Parts: sequence; C-alpha cells; structure tokens
Amino acid sequence: YLAFLGGNLNRADGGNTYALNTRVGKFIGERLDISANAAINGGNPVSDYNGLTLGAGMRYNKPLSFAPLNGTLAAKLERIPAPDAGLAFLLSPGVSYFTSGGSLDLFIDFALSGAFRGGRTLSVGYTVYFGGGR
Repeated sequence: YLAFLGGNLNRADGGNTYALNTRVGKFIGERLDISANAAINGGNPVSDYNGLTLGAGMRYNKPLSFAPLNGTLAAKLERIPAPDAGLAFLLSPGVSYFTSGGSLDLFIDFALSGAFRGGRTLSVGYTVYFGGGR
C-alpha cells in the first residue's frame, strides 16, 4: 500500500495557482500501482476553477541504470473544478528517489484533455510505502 502527499504551484497570466495533492493506493505488481487521487485547488481568480479534484490513476516505475533514481510514468483520469470540460486525462512522467520508507517524487503532469488541455504542471511530493513493493 502507499500514501502520497505533495503539491504544485503554477504561474500564469501574472498570478499563482496551487494545489495540495494526495494519493492512496495499492501495488498490483512489483512496479505497478493503482490509486485514488484527491486535490484541493486554489488561487485562481475565477472561482469556478478552485475546489476539489477527484480521480484515479496508475503508475509504473523502473530503476534507471545511470542514477540512483527510478523513472516513473503515470496515467490519471480526474474530475477537475471547471465550468466546462471537467474531466481530464493526464500523463505524468517523472523520477523518484527511494528512501528506507518511501520515495521523494518529482513529475510533470501533461493535460491531454479537459479545461487545462495543453497545460503542464510540475509537482513534488513524498510517497510512504506500507509493507510491500516499490
């Protein structure tokens, strides 16, 4: 099992938006996990874009031979706060540095659909692992 806590900060049109992200999941293979995701979004001057994001995703990780890191690739489907196009599909490549009880994660979300289609978000966070694979 795993639990993730992280966040991101976006700068656009002279303003900042932010999100606090959480994820809980289970490994279904040595390197593959599935999870439920939730986030609180804020800072957007248009209040329709602030609020709760809910979704589901899966993530695959593989050790990189040239560094003490794992490469990761996630796919997520999320319901985002937006007046239109509230369902988003995201691909999230990144890297993870494993510690004794978890991993420090850095990844980029590429919004392939939804209100933020074409957008990119850099996120950082920490994943805790509860007895099992990574």
